[in-house]
Amino acid sequence: MLKSQKVDGVDCVPFYLKSTREGEPLDAKKAKFHIRTWDGEMHLLKLTLLSEIPADKRTDIEKQLAKQAYTHILWIPKDVKQYLDGDLVHNLPKGSIDMTQGIKIAGSVGPGAEKKQQ
Repeated sequence: MLKSQKVDGVDCVPFYLKSTREGEPLDAKKAKFHIRTWDGEMHLLKLTLLSEIPADKRTDIEKQLAKQAYTHILWIPKDVKQYLDGDLVHNLPKGSIDMTQGIKIAGSVGPGAEKKQQ
């Protein structure tokens, strides 16, 4: 269901990242975002600086997220069998990263939501 894009020949889903620590930018090299598979293998993930995408090439979501101080795009492989039971991990302290897919769902969903009947 998530919109994907080919990155290095693999369908990936973009997730947008920013540091939660005021005045401390996200250090991608230190973070080393990767997937750890059930058998302990580590697979590094690709990051792109949002600022590297020219303003006229950014999607509406990317423009909004850039205004909200999101700085990186983390490309997570979609439907890669060996990663399905893996964990997304990084080397930064817990709670130091804000991560979003950038999609908002309009309307009410869940308990108490009313369904219009015609």
